[in-house]
Amino acid sequence: KVGNAFSFSNADQTLLSYVSEGEDDDLPANKHDSFAISFWSKVQGTGQNDLRLFSESNTLGDNNPLFNIGTRNNGSDGTIDIYIRGAGPTVGHIFSTAEPFDGEWHHVVFVQDELARSIYVDGLLDDLEIAAKPDSGWDNIDATTIGGILRGNASHWVTGLIDEVGIWDRPISEEEVAIIYNDGAGIPLISNPSVDAPVVAYQPPEGGWAYSVDVGDISSWNHDNGSDQWDGSPIGGEFGDDNRPGGVSLIDGYVRIQDTGDPRDNYPDPGSNRKIYLGQDISDLGGSDTILDDGATIHFIARIPTDGPLDPLGDEDYPAGGDGYENHDGGKGNIGIKQGAGGIISFSLNEEGRVLITEDGTELELSTTEWHEFWVTIESGDGGHTVSVYLDGSTEATVLTVAAGGGSDFDGTYLAMGVGSTGRSGALDVAAFDFAPGAIAPAGAGGGDGGGLVDISQPGDAVVASSDNSPGGEQAPNA
Repeated sequence: KVGNAFSFSNADQTLLSYVSEGEDDDLPANKHDSFAISFWSKVQGTGQNDLRLFSESNTLGDNNPLFNIGTRNNGSDGTIDIYIRGAGPTVGHIFSTAEPFDGEWHHVVFVQDELARSIYVDGLLDDLEIAAKPDSGWDNIDATTIGGILRGNASHWVTGLIDEVGIWDRPISEEEVAIIYNDGAGIPLISNPSVDAPVVAYQPPEGGWAYSVDVGDISSWNHDNGSDQWDGSPIGGEFGDDNRPGGVSLIDGYVRIQDTGDPRDNYPDPGSNRKIYLGQDISDLGGSDTILDDGATIHFIARIPTDGPLDPLGDEDYPAGGDGYENHDGGKGNIGIKQGAGGIISFSLNEEGRVLITEDGTELELSTTEWHEFWVTIESGDGGHTVSVYLDGSTEATVLTVAAGGGSDFDGTYLAMGVGSTGRSGALDVAAFDFAPGAIAPAGAGGGDGGGLVDISQPGDAVVASSDNSPGGEQAPNA
């Protein structure tokens, strides 16, 4: 290794390989109609003829099919050479317009979306047109390799550094390519706010969500309740009777809610914005009166904002480290679900890097000013309710026993989001909020089919195979 990158050598015949153990493996990637491959590399392609950075192949004797991302076959420049054979028409050798193999760090992503193929270099879609994958003929592929090819024998070893390899069993979007590239200290594909939007790692449960918030239209959410004094205005602008400090803004890709404290010295109720609390009735969407006891699943993506449209807190500027929240008044908080028979379980993001659950002292440590994706199952358990929290694509849960609170602001069973306490200020961004009846683990948990990232060292785990977010650990690419 060099820094945190793997160093490959043609002379030493270095490669990393994984040979599939059977049909249940997520690898090789080419067994799927849709997949994506991402890596950083520091490779000098000129002078390296037809050598392979990433390959998938057959070790069983006939050397077909074969999928390759490598250096140009005549070694004349730093372009990517795509060579694919053995199932349908041969793709080979075809070359990218960009030249990422120039001896410096560059980011390469190959995406196959329902058989259609494309390639990105440093966050940008390349001009190279790649024929679609045929819909059959890849059943006997069994090997995935980095730094060369493994067929009956190993060959085509490349010399250079490769880091941050990720393999997905689904396509990734341009926005996701941009986020991966930017996290490696490169230049973003697109400017804010879209790059600021989070990536959704979890796939919906089988049958879909019973309810999903539309972050572009929250008109179905009710704020006629005792924990709300929203005047209907967005955040920002000149303060006045029609625009009190704080409010709710629909930003590109998420909802932002801000309570700046208690402004009633200048802006009396009703509509002072001293607390903002929104509810969505799910009684007719599978939300029984005893949904927390029977079993419920919620999924949300949230963070504490630190920049963008945010109002000052009275005479003080909005805090640079964000303004988080706490659960209050019988277990109400930022994100919650309440059953009609009584009992609410809520989650609040605190600026001290904690996620608070109900009011019984249960908490998790988390970088709350960054986007995080929560998949939560709730059901009746010994001594309270069993709450299983899955985070950011993981299929391993933190399992907690919590006491539901008694807070209630709406009739029936509902979802809630907001900052509903007069006693403190707070701000929250919500990019997703979904509900389904039943305690449903995310795909991949307990041996199911995953829709997230695949670790090439342990196929089936829903995490990316990587070291850190600075490719090579020796320099930031494109700095």
